[in-house]
Amino acid sequence: MRQHPAIPVFSAPSVYADPVAMLGSDIDNPVQTLYNMRDNQNSSWRIFGNGYIEVIPITGLTLKSNVGVEHVQFLNKNLTRNVRATDDPANRAVSSGYGQGDTWTWTNTANYLFDVAAQHHFTVLAGSEAIKYVFEDLAATRKDYAFEDADYMQIGSGSGTMTNGGGKQEWALFSLFGKLDYNFADRYLFSATLRRDQTSRLHKDHNSGIFPAFRCTATNWFASTTRLASSEVTSGSSKASPWVSTTAMSATASSRMPTRCPTTPLSHPDSQLQELDSLHVLPFLHSPPSTTTTRRACLPTSSRTALT
Repeated sequence: MRQHPAIPVFSAPSVYADPVAMLGSDIDNPVQTLYNMRDNQNSSWRIFGNGYIEVIPITGLTLKSNVGVEHVQFLNKNLTRNVRATDDPANRAVSSGYGQGDTWTWTNTANYLFDVAAQHHFTVLAGSEAIKYVFEDLAATRKDYAFEDADYMQIGSGSGTMTNGGGKQEWALFSLFGKLDYNFADRYLFSATLRRDQTSRLHKDHNSGIFPAFRCTATNWFASTTRLASSEVTSGSSKASPWVSTTAMSATASSRMPTRCPTTPLSHPDSQLQELDSLHVLPFLHSPPSTTTTRRACLPTSSRTALT
């Protein structure tokens, strides 16, 4: 906020100074602006949780199913009050908005650990993950209020122009993935991952992709102070505007049965999942970490980074 140093806050008791009248300033009295906004409300809340079931039918095999849910809501209300007593009451306005969104995630995995002889250790992971998101919002504005009491200034009590709007967004993502970890004598480590993603954000002809990744690590190589690690990763991103969104549709008033037509550009039908290929070969000349190996399967995250 800005205020000219020569302009007081009040020109008389309980009367805010008017920078426009006093100096021809185009900046409103900042203290009055804050006072006029005293009844504005912006609130939101979020609740989330998850539950899972885990079964070990045989030694080394773990079956797990996990369900997570998230619910968010917001509500805001803004009052536009007149700055000067001579301002038109039609400029007084109330705007309000409400929205809520839900996300659920369902992940299923099978993880199997087994050994071949004494020095060959394997971990095999296979699974699927489904994510769905739905968001809806409503907004309304009303103008022309006789006075500025906060209890009176409601959407339904104004006498001027009323406008309203709303929208909906929905998308889904489904993934299949697998991972193989091999450990030879706690000296040579190999990990390979393969994941397939399919998203509703893109056109049906280009809405899926396959992303492989592998990593090789050698410890105690040549000498106890040398280690070599290499990896190759193909990662992907599905963050794009939804191919079909209700917010991109509107109803025309040309007939009693509205015709739904697109009003905003949709994603290009040739858009595809983003891919990034990377190769790393990293020699380490310092003491390697402990050769103790923790054999634990990694689950995918919502950011869709490749498992490595």
